[in-house]
Amino acid sequence: MVLIDTPALYYRAFYSVPDSIVNDEGQPVNAVRGVLDAIAQMIRRFDSPRVVATMDADWRPAFRTAIMPEYKAARVKDAEAGTEIPPELDAQLPIMTDVLRAAGIPIAEVDGTEADDVIATMAAQSQTPVVIVSPDRDLLALIDAASDVSVLRPRKGGEWEAISQADLPEAYGVPDGTRYRELAAMRGDPSDGLPGAPGIGEKTAATLLANFGSLESIIKAAKAGVKTGGLSPKRAATLIEEEETLHKTIEVMRCLTDVAHGLDLESVPGECDRTAVEAAAHGQNIRRSVDNLIAALGDAGRGNDQSGTTQPAPCLPARQPQGQGPGPHQDPQPPQSLLRSLAPRRVRDRSRPRPGHSRDSSASTSRRPASTRRLHAS
Repeated sequence: MVLIDTPALYYRAFYSVPDSIVNDEGQPVNAVRGVLDAIAQMIRRFDSPRVVATMDADWRPAFRTAIMPEYKAARVKDAEAGTEIPPELDAQLPIMTDVLRAAGIPIAEVDGTEADDVIATMAAQSQTPVVIVSPDRDLLALIDAASDVSVLRPRKGGEWEAISQADLPEAYGVPDGTRYRELAAMRGDPSDGLPGAPGIGEKTAATLLANFGSLESIIKAAKAGVKTGGLSPKRAATLIEEEETLHKTIEVMRCLTDVAHGLDLESVPGECDRTAVEAAAHGQNIRRSVDNLIAALGDAGRGNDQSGTTQPAPCLPARQPQGQGPGPHQDPQPPQSLLRSLAPRRVRDRSRPRPGHSRDSSASTSRRPASTRRLHAS
């Protein structure tokens, strides 16, 4: 199953795709097109229509700001509304969600939580391998070999980086997602208002975790006056001073795994309603992106379903009358900036599993490098 961190994708598209792409009312639809094209790419990449688009019902939840009031405080653009989202982007979200729902791709959001919490809950509940699609480093804490949860991150130059637990030691110097969260707490993240431990960066945090095993053990050693394993007197003093903040940071970063998202994961995807798709896309200048998504859904896993479940009938793209070219507000060819920002030219991990495969513990514990490891989602 593929879990999409939708807010991360629509922000990425909004800031990388030209806002000159507008609908019949002159409203930008660059983020809509970027998200639809990115999801179509994921469906084709994994040859599976089992995709869920998760959303932020609350991008700055009260339970997190109660622990750390500064959490994401610097991002607030409208103090009265308490929002970070630009109005030009906010207006595009209903268009995007209407198309996805009509195409049978469920939108999952839970009041008072972020998309991260929905993703973590679904990853914990899934009976098949899970790939989380997101540029957000915090979600690396959810990587788990035992439950076959991995992350696919967009990188510079249009590439995608597949990260499983086997890659964490080489990439970040930590053995698993739990230790990655502790590393991230020490490193900090100014964009989220997480201060970290001053003077302790990612490499130093990784060294300390490698030598002492956990944040708790590092702080215990610092209090005991240990001066080895990268724990200098200055670092020890910093960690002791920031102990409470570090523990709070870990709690803020920890994703909920029991939110009531209301979806039956075994029924994903839902039925595609072509009439509703057409209604949602009408006048929006997203024809090519919509047809691309629908075609990807129709092709995914065709003749390869081994799950024992009945897949929804494909919702084929509408045919344009012969000889009819695009009008002034009909969808032109995708801009090169969109292709560069969302379409991978080369992907490190090239396997395409079939939907419905059970978890493969031997594959999930492989220590092969990312360039050769097989990443799959059902």
